Amino acid sequence: MGALLEHGLGVKARIYNDPVAALEGLSEGSPTLVISDYRMPGLDGFDFLREVARRLPDVPSIMVTGNALDAETIARRKPPSLLGVLFKPLSWRDIAAIMRKHALLP
Repeated sequence: MGALLEHGLGVKARIYNDPVAALEGLSEGSPTLVISDYRMPGLDGFDFLREVARRLPDVPSIMVTGNALDAETIARRKPPSLLGVLFKPLSWRDIAAIMRKHALLP
């Protein structure tokens, strides 16, 4: 994901392999966007992004997944900051499209 963002889009990214470390990293400066996987150790992407939204309500988020999530599950569990769910495999173009749609990229 970091390589997709940095090399494909020229976007600086902070990468975390653990959701707890990522939540702690929020204190290092407010991100422009948070991208999370759905499956992570300890909690899932919905719970993680809900906590991000609680701490930083103005920061949008995107979730990526290789799981088959249906629209009903996404709508029911969606944190208010979630811009969308992208399904793997994905490319930097997929990320760029949603970021441009929400004016996070020129």
